[in-house]
Amino acid sequence: MESLIFFKYDWSLKLIRTHSVDSMAILPFLEGRDFIVNSVHTLKDDGVTAEKCDFEEEWITKDHFIYIQALKELDDELKNGLAFIDIELENSGYINYSVGQLAIKLENIEELKSLSIQLLKYYGFYAAEELWKILVNHQIDIPVYFVLGMRKDDFLLTKNQMIEEAYNIDSTFTAFEGKLRFISLWPNQSIKEVGFEENGQLIDEWSCFCPNGELKASSSWMYDKENISFMYELTYHDVNAKEFLNQHKGEFKSF
Repeated sequence: MESLIFFKYDWSLKLIRTHSVDSMAILPFLEGRDFIVNSVHTLKDDGVTAEKCDFEEEWITKDHFIYIQALKELDDELKNGLAFIDIELENSGYINYSVGQLAIKLENIEELKSLSIQLLKYYGFYAAEELWKILVNHQIDIPVYFVLGMRKDDFLLTKNQMIEEAYNIDSTFTAFEGKLRFISLWPNQSIKEVGFEENGQLIDEWSCFCPNGELKASSSWMYDKENISFMYELTYHDVNAKEFLNQHKGEFKSF
């Protein structure tokens, strides 16, 4: 069984990305959907060369179970299992599996959330509902291995370490490369903002997300000589954002 190490949710793309999972982790995402298997490949014994496998390449609109069973049997029969899977789903969704890395797009965000929580629990992340909140509020690759096997109480004690490590990793691959990343906390140890240091200046960035992950507003904060932060930039990301913030004032700085 693979070990799930990283997990990312992207609201704008209606997408999750994970690493690493088993190939048949895709099965719950096929339930009740029309789909077409564009291609499936296994790996030859050298562990490098991909070999295409025969499978029905037409849209499956009825008797879905026949083809789902066939996909599972094919994975079982192959010495090295299925290493690459490309499936197109109805409503512009897709499943892409590549040697442990899985990307899934579903148009229905609530379904994507429910199935993602199911996937997390299957791989031993018992505080999956709490973990999903983190994924919504921090839409970068999260090193979920920090909280493997933890229930809610232990999760709450560890989540900030996980988030801080996520931003440290993110800074090596993004525009923040080479900049010190940090998180600032409220007295109750919930996360206030995420920031970085540039030319000796500490800068905090705060984002307000809806429960489904839609970004409503973002702001940037600097620190003065007394180490007191002040906001210097505020951006609303849709026409209803200001009203939304006023209605839910005080809810968004506890990630």
